[in-house]
Parts: sequence; C-alpha cells; structure tokens
Amino acid sequence: MIKTCLKLPTDKRHTLKCNNRYIGKLEIDVQRNNDGLFIFTTDNMGYQIKFVETKVTFGTRLWYQCPACNRRCGVLYFSGVFACRLCIKPAYASQNGYRQYYLASRIRAARKKICHDNLVFLVNDLMESCRWWPKPANKHRNKFDADKARIMMLENEYRELMPISFRKYILQ
Repeated sequence: MIKTCLKLPTDKRHTLKCNNRYIGKLEIDVQRNNDGLFIFTTDNMGYQIKFVETKVTFGTRLWYQCPACNRRCGVLYFSGVFACRLCIKPAYASQNGYRQYYLASRIRAARKKICHDNLVFLVNDLMESCRWWPKPANKHRNKFDADKARIMMLENEYRELMPISFRKYILQ
C-alpha cells in the first residue's frame, strides 16, 4: 500500500485503505510533498517519512527513508509503526502456518511442474501418490525421475504428519 504513495500527486491529501486478514483494516491519509510523506493513521498518529533520491541510468529513483533506522528502502511495513523489513522483522507466510500446510503447497507446486495433461485433476489430490504418473512427452527421463522422487519424499513427510485415522485411506 505504501508503495503506491510514490506515484501520488504532490500537495494533496489521499486516503488509502487496506483490508488484510492478518492486520485487519488499516485506513490512512497520506499527504505527499517534494521531500517525503506525511501519514495520518485512524488513531490520529502522524508519521513523517522522508524520500531519498539516487541516480540511476535513466534518471533518478525515489526511496523511502526508514523512520526507525534511517536506511533507504523500497517498501515500508506497518506493525504499529512504519519501518523497514529489518526493523520490523516480519515472518514469512510459510513460517506462520502448520508444517502440513507448507508441505501441501510445496507438493502442489511441484506436481504442477511434472503433471501430464491427462492428470491435471490429480494435482490437488494429496491422498493419491504420484508414484504411477507417466512421464510427459516434454520432459527428460532423468529430470522427471528426480522431480518425482522429490515429490514422493515430500508426500511421505506430509503423510507422517497426518492423523493416524486418515492414513488408512491413502493410496500408496
């Protein structure tokens, strides 16, 4: 959301809204001038964020100056205050969920890479193993076998995390 502030016209007040399932609703008023931004949050807190300019081949680039550490950064994050990634230290999405959800997303992504056109419906079926999938015509045998072995290793780890009552339904 703050990324878009660099493109806003100067000397006008703009309202930016963000509805995120992690932080909830955030509504801020932004006023941009030549040397930075002034941000008003809903709880009437004001933040001054300065711009830093660097020369590049095609002209100049504007950066934000982190209010906490004074480093230049391309993105500012909000966690009670506006700051750069190094100051706030946010967690990645894969660090917040259960290991099983992380494995499921990795399995689906890897399956899409080796999926044969006739087996597209099996990409999301995590109960079915990819052991018997045929090699697609556009893949080399060694690469396909290596990818399939990696997927099967992820599938085995995924199955070990499942409750025992579900394991009897899995086709090996």
